[in-house]
Amino acid sequence: MGEIDEKIGQETLDSVRANTIRLLNEKGPKLDRVLLRLRQALSAKETKFFQFQGMVMDSREVVAHNIRLAAAKLTLELHDAMPNQKHEFLGADGKDLDWRIEIVDPKEKKSEK
Repeated sequence: MGEIDEKIGQETLDSVRANTIRLLNEKGPKLDRVLLRLRQALSAKETKFFQFQGMVMDSREVVAHNIRLAAAKLTLELHDAMPNQKHEFLGADGKDLDWRIEIVDPKEKKSEK
């Protein structure tokens, strides 16, 4: 049953991707234009203005780290290169691990049973 569910899931994902690309090409911005904008965002800069008592005294062009980071994340997501954020801890048998946490006061002496 698991293999069938996995196959159906993969077919659905492939279908969604194909339909998304088709709709973007038909209705939205063309892929080459989107990629151009993404490349531009990877080298984005912004102008910072420095003012004193309401008057702009200086301005400098600096790296727009937040824009570059967002563009890098989007690029990785588009390439399916982002790791899954869900972490599963499974035993050798493929089942969930059982966890037992014991809080011990180091000052207490162990009593032998």
